[in-house]
Amino acid sequence: MLYLICLSPPRVNLVPVSGAHMNPAVTVAFLVTRQVGLVKGLFYIMVQFVGGFTAVLLLHGFLPLQIQGKLGYTSPSSLVTYHQAFGMELLTTFLFVFAFLASTDKHRGLPKSQALQIGLAYCLVTLWGFSFTGANMNPVRTVAPAIVLNVPDSLWLPILEIYIAGPLLGSIASALIYRYIFNMHRESLDVTESHQGSSIYDPEMDPNLVTLQRITPYRGKMVSEM
Repeated sequence: MLYLICLSPPRVNLVPVSGAHMNPAVTVAFLVTRQVGLVKGLFYIMVQFVGGFTAVLLLHGFLPLQIQGKLGYTSPSSLVTYHQAFGMELLTTFLFVFAFLASTDKHRGLPKSQALQIGLAYCLVTLWGFSFTGANMNPVRTVAPAIVLNVPDSLWLPILEIYIAGPLLGSIASALIYRYIFNMHRESLDVTESHQGSSIYDPEMDPNLVTLQRITPYRGKMVSEM
């Protein structure tokens, strides 16, 4: 019996665990499109920073000083100005997040290939923008090593403009444009759709959703159809 149990294939749960955001810019886009509640989104971002700092500290603590380098810290190329680098980060993040949203939209993309689509989009955008800004597209990638390396105060203004404001603004712009222009099933993006088994969603029953109520007539239509 034990032998048969060991040979039997394990049941694989195909339900996504977290969506593999790994990036505050992606989480902000999901907050804007209301696929993630505010409380859960803040936890996502907190854990992303914890993971980024943990990785940098491990590299800083275990790697010899001769090969540590910048520990992933990114800085703009001398070929571009700070404002141009800001525009590059905004644009690359916009394209990556847009691909992320389209790939995870159940009405688009190839089924069960979201990871491949997102990975290819990230690869292509990185190949295009790496020579100019390092193709950061993720505030944690620069903030974590910058704090650990204790970069000079004069560098924090470019970091704030290029590697924090750029990706976040690109993410917000991508989310708004995708939701209100390219998405033909706008309501399906809402976090309310995750509550299966109930035809009417009550925000008071969701402990993870702390956000404004929807302003579209969609909820009223659902109630009237009952």
